[in-house]
This record gives sequence, structure tokens and C-alpha cells, in this order.
Amino acid sequence: MDLNTFIVSVFCLIDDRIEDRAFRARGPLPKLSDTEVLTIEIVGEFLGLDTDEGIFRYFRRHYGEWFPALGEVHRTTFARQAANLWKIKERLWQELLALAVHDPAFAICDSMPLPACLFARAYRSALASKGKRPSARIRCSGEPSTASGCTLGSAGLG
Repeated sequence: MDLNTFIVSVFCLIDDRIEDRAFRARGPLPKLSDTEVLTIEIVGEFLGLDTDEGIFRYFRRHYGEWFPALGEVHRTTFARQAANLWKIKERLWQELLALAVHDPAFAICDSMPLPACLFARAYRSALASKGKRPSARIRCSGEPSTASGCTLGSAGLG
């Protein structure tokens, strides 16, 4: 699926899911519709654009004709509107999650080593003197691992 088709698909999916909900009780309507903002944000995150500024600039530059009101709003207005839609995003996520086939008793457990302590002042310590690099003095609280599956029962949560 090319990007244009993906954008249209995401827009239609969101528009079908939120068309019957009233979000604003008072105040002026925004120039960008909520569906447009959610579509831009979701597709931008899918493309790996991590900041609201990056998402805004990308869509304004490359898809300005698809979202003409994007040229009329300031980036902070776009970001504020996207942030205020957090509850709608949560509901939409829960609805889509309910449609996905998954085992609720299965979860992904991912781990990575975390620096537990740094021997910065213990110059004479046997542990601190093993390496010449400062990073060699960092002791981690675990071993590196890849993502692995576990059940909630095996993780002590079930």
C-alpha cells in the first residue's frame, strides 16, 4: 500500500469511528477537523516523525493540498488541538484493540540493561578499577535481551 492510500484509509477509518460523537459543547469550531488532526498525527507517527513540529512541517509541505486548513493554522494551534483529543485517541485505540485478534493473557516482556550504579568516587574500588573507560565502571542491573513473550502468570501478574 502506498502512502497516499494509507492516509486515505486512516482518514476513513477515523472518520467512520468518530462521526457520531460531539466533542465540543461550546466555542468556535477549529479550522482543521478532528479527523484531519488525528489522521495527520497517526500517519506522522507511523512515518517516524516524533515531534509535533516535524509532523506539522512534513504534512504542510507535502500534503498541503490534501489538508488546506493546515496552511492557515499555527503549529502550536495544531499541537494544542491534537493534545486535547487525548480522550478520543484513547477510546479509538480501545475500539481498534477490541477488533484485533489477540490473547489477553499474553504480553510482550522486553528488557534492557539499566545502569544501577556508577563508581564515580570509588577510585580504589576493585570494581571501579577494572576498566580504563568511564563506561566500564558502570554496573548494570540485568543482561541485554531481546523481546520475548510471557504469560501474565509466568510474570507473576496473573
